[in-house]
Amino acid sequence: MKILNLKKAKKVIERVILKKIKHSDNNIALSADFYLDNKLMGTFCDDGVGGDPKITFKTKEHQEKFENFLKENEFSKLMLQCEWKSMKDFNKISMYYQIEQIILLSYELNILGQEERKLERLCENGIYYSTDSGYKGIEFRIPLKQIVLKENGKQFLQKHYDAIKSSLKKNEYIVNKNLKKIGVVS
Repeated sequence: MKILNLKKAKKVIERVILKKIKHSDNNIALSADFYLDNKLMGTFCDDGVGGDPKITFKTKEHQEKFENFLKENEFSKLMLQCEWKSMKDFNKISMYYQIEQIILLSYELNILGQEERKLERLCENGIYYSTDSGYKGIEFRIPLKQIVLKENGKQFLQKHYDAIKSSLKKNEYIVNKNLKKIGVVS
């Protein structure tokens, strides 16, 4: 199980926010300021050439606050429930590694959120489905919610929805979350 699928873990990770994110063209190197509950804690820098990333806290008090946050939320136990089962004992997961992982997971949540918002915008003007390589679909010149207001608009969208649905391969699915709201059966 991925840690981001665990509700409790996701709530903890969402409290860590990254700002001033910079990454290299190949997305290997990453640097950012990291915040806990909207308060700057420090900077994170992974140069992408191997070795541990550099984590610098604003002050010793900020480091203590961040470490206490991880301990209070039993982040090492959450890690152990998921991808880090091979470590077998949550007490053996170093604080440095926990800090590194929660920052990287916060970055992953940020990227997932951006993709979700992009997909929502696409779905405003089209009907899309997932594929192994991303998303495909049909895009219209005007938003779906305006199409349904036109004469036979709902039937028009339903016809396209049905055509896409009947052509889906195994593991493909329609990603629109807005179709029920506008009266197109999904």
